[in-house]
Amino acid sequence: MFAGTCFFIFLYRQLRGPNPFINVRLLGRWNFGMANVIGVILGLGLYGTIFITPLYLAQIQDYNALQIGVTMMWFGFPQLIAVPLIVRLMKTVDLRHLVAFGCVVFAWSCLINIHMNADSGYDQLLLANFIRGIGQPFLSIPLAVMATVGIEKTQVGSASGLYNLTRNLGGAVGIAFLAQEQAIRTIDAIARRESMVMAYNDAFYFVGAAFVFGACVTYTLKPFRPLG
Repeated sequence: MFAGTCFFIFLYRQLRGPNPFINVRLLGRWNFGMANVIGVILGLGLYGTIFITPLYLAQIQDYNALQIGVTMMWFGFPQLIAVPLIVRLMKTVDLRHLVAFGCVVFAWSCLINIHMNADSGYDQLLLANFIRGIGQPFLSIPLAVMATVGIEKTQVGSASGLYNLTRNLGGAVGIAFLAQEQAIRTIDAIARRESMVMAYNDAFYFVGAAFVFGACVTYTLKPFRPLG
């Protein structure tokens, strides 16, 4: 309640003040506003999956910290290869196509996880984590560029701050929602492992559906010429 009240006071002061610290009116610009919508989805999916996957491994598989780290490292390895490739592609490909591709790949990786059972562990999660690691930079790097293209130099600071805020807000809300959903689904069946696994499956399904929506939103933005 207190945080929500402070948030609305902040918005009021920024909208009514003559010299706002952050120009929240930028969100009213179609391209920037829609880029931030996708940024919320990115935060939800990125932080949400990083939260629920280790939680699943700890609660269901009884993995220790090292085992969880070894499983999750396959989310990071593909990015070492994908990032240089994306930088090259941004010089020749409409950035919307790269963002939409990243959304679809990330959604695919989540939908792979909706059929998990109580025996799903490292071997079953490796492919999904690897695919997710490919999709994430295809989405995040071009989107950061798209969010600030066309913004006046005097407003770049506000635009960058708002974009990072919405992405982190999406992550915070996403983690809270997924944790609540998982708790609700298992509260009346705490002794049954399969019921808990189904709750995680639903969480991945929700994230995957959000990224499918994000891919659709991408094409409401104006075309972005390659940067080359």
